[in-house]
Amino acid sequence: MPVAWFICKYKRRPVPPGGWWKLIRYCAMDDFTSQINADGGRWSETEILNGYAIVKVKASDTTLDTIAGTSGFQRLPKNLLTASLSDLTTAQKNAIRNKLEEIGYSLTEIKDALGNDLGSKTLADVLRFAARRRLKHRLDEATDTVIYDGPEQSVKPIDTVDESVT
Repeated sequence: MPVAWFICKYKRRPVPPGGWWKLIRYCAMDDFTSQINADGGRWSETEILNGYAIVKVKASDTTLDTIAGTSGFQRLPKNLLTASLSDLTTAQKNAIRNKLEEIGYSLTEIKDALGNDLGSKTLADVLRFAARRRLKHRLDEATDTVIYDGPEQSVKPIDTVDESVT
């Protein structure tokens, strides 16, 4: 069964009436859990900066294509961590770099860690960079907005995500 890597956001679930908590968040990939399970597949994720997640999914091509076609999900152009990015088009490399900036990494930080050309890196290099850190979130009750400005939190290593979905 094929596998794919995605970047998506965390979402909010409604808090049940009378619930003592004010915020329930979940990885948006959970919206596809029933389809993935129906395929006999599985998925695993790690939360990274600003409420994003890196997710590895094992599912049918149809399910992977459905996920990739859903707004808010970016499928990465390689499936194996050891895969070189040297054969990616400039547009594909720019899309990855732009996503890293959208996630919250500065261009200087990206270039310092990955160089000027992602083509000299592997998928693992890029994903390990993206999973360097995340910040604790909080709910701004006045605006009902999730804010990511707390202390750094641990991140599930990319290799653990990879090994969880074989």
